[in-house]
This record gives sequence, structure tokens and C-alpha cells, in this order.
Amino acid sequence: MVTNFKLLFDIKKTEVKADSIYSIMGRISIGKTMVQFSTKQIVTNTIHGQTVCLGKVQ
Repeated sequence: MVTNFKLLFDIKKTEVKADSIYSIMGRISIGKTMVQFSTKQIVTNTIHGQTVCLGKVQ
């Protein structure tokens, strides 16, 4: 039996905090079960404005 495992990090754009700060949310999917959680990390609007994520901070 094959089980799919997915890990996703997403910026929560719907809730903007002071000074254009966004929260980073995480999602884990194993098979048909999904769990969402807060990473307790933030990102500023200057990083969020990029259209492509490279995986490295330049």
C-alpha cells in the first residue's frame, strides 16, 4: 500500500498584522488526512512581494 506524504508552507495573506507582517502556516497531508498548524513565524511585506520563491534569502 502506497501512502502519500505532503508538507506545505503557506503565507496567510488574509490576516495582515501591523506593518504588513504575515503569518506562515504549515499543512501536513498523509493519505486523506490533513492537519494545519501555525509555525509561529512571520514574514514582512518586502519578502512577500516577490513572485518567485527561490528557497534562499538573497
